[in-house]
Amino acid sequence: MTDDDKNQGFKLISNTIDGDEIYLNHDSIVVKFAGKKNGIVSSWLNGGYREDLSAVFNHQLSQENIDEYDDGGILGFLEKLSQYFYDELDLQNDKLSGLVTSAQIDKYSIAIERYKDIEVLAITTAGARVNAVSAGDVASYYELNGEYDFDLNSDDCDSNLNSDDCDSNLNSDDCDSNLNSDDCDSNLNSDDCDSNLNSDDCDS
Repeated sequence: MTDDDKNQGFKLISNTIDGDEIYLNHDSIVVKFAGKKNGIVSSWLNGGYREDLSAVFNHQLSQENIDEYDDGGILGFLEKLSQYFYDELDLQNDKLSGLVTSAQIDKYSIAIERYKDIEVLAITTAGARVNAVSAGDVASYYELNGEYDFDLNSDDCDSNLNSDDCDSNLNSDDCDSNLNSDDCDSNLNSDDCDSNLNSDDCDS
């Protein structure tokens, strides 16, 4: 993104059937509601259940932002952001709520589904720069201020796995009863075969 892009203000990128307006600048998406909206928000800023929201936002953090809210706290940072949005988009900053993300805001996607007079709209972002893991993965990396350390010890392994299993090689006990012989390790003997397998399934 060029410096000219970063210096540009908000631009209107979409409208909803209710008249809500979706705005984008280089690091934020703001949805400005046409009227008061109800919402359940997991934010430090006007979070919880609300019936008076005038807008919501998602803001992409820079390292400068992170340093700023490390010093002053996340609530103070969000309140400062809300004041900026109030000035730029004529919002009521005491009825504004939002979140922060490391994902690139300009790589957003909007999906809309409609049925008769009902519209559901989702604005999504995704990033893998600092959180490229899947649900169930062993927590093996420690990241602080952009520095990454591989930090895996025996306590991180599941209690059913042995030390070699942290490298994703399961032992015989870890073979699921629904697996066939090809799924089990070739080093298994007849005692290792699950009770649900027949003799043909056991490795020679």
